[in-house]
Amino acid sequence: MNELIPVNPIALDKWEDSLGTMDKLEQQIVPLSTRAKEIKVVDADSFAEAGAIIADLKRISKESEACMAPYKIKVRQVLDFIQTRFTRNKNHAEMAHAVLTVKMAEYSRKEKEATAKEQKQMERKGIEGTVQPNLPKVAGVRSTVNYPISIEDPKALIRACLKAYKASDTKRFQFLAQFIMLDEAALRAHAKEIKNVEQFAKDCPGVTCKESAAFGGKV
Repeated sequence: MNELIPVNPIALDKWEDSLGTMDKLEQQIVPLSTRAKEIKVVDADSFAEAGAIIADLKRISKESEACMAPYKIKVRQVLDFIQTRFTRNKNHAEMAHAVLTVKMAEYSRKEKEATAKEQKQMERKGIEGTVQPNLPKVAGVRSTVNYPISIEDPKALIRACLKAYKASDTKRFQFLAQFIMLDEAALRAHAKEIKNVEQFAKDCPGVTCKESAAFGGKV
């Protein structure tokens, strides 16, 4: 495990040399960045110059990545070790927690049923008062009630939303519409597939698509 223990990066082999290389690469970016702000792309020559600047920026980015790669690997190893060690304890604790939660939930259910039954008996006998379930509060343990859902028929929700819209029931429509989410990833994929702004507008009314050119990919 010693090889995974964090170490002072200054003590790593060739660390200082790598920092020097990064400084030199950074110095190369400065004039390129300045020129990128100043250049006006108005003709083929300036267009080509802008492309050359992008190529240089991509080169510097790749060289920077290669220079820091060995240290990033070391950092990931340390983080992975820390996360694995933490997760082991966390998972163990959560398993025991889950076991107790089931047992406490069952006791709570039975206690509430017994309390409700006793409350009804008191009311029938005309006895005043409220019966409370015997569920002691424990410091550091918060009691919550969850209401898990299961989507069995999504079309039913959509039909209800359309029905409210046709009936001009704005309040009901807005309430149901909040649960119907558009799939933006699918919309973007469709736009990229057809590569036609006008056709996209016909296919997907209410959604705006604009053509946006990019050059050189990611730096």
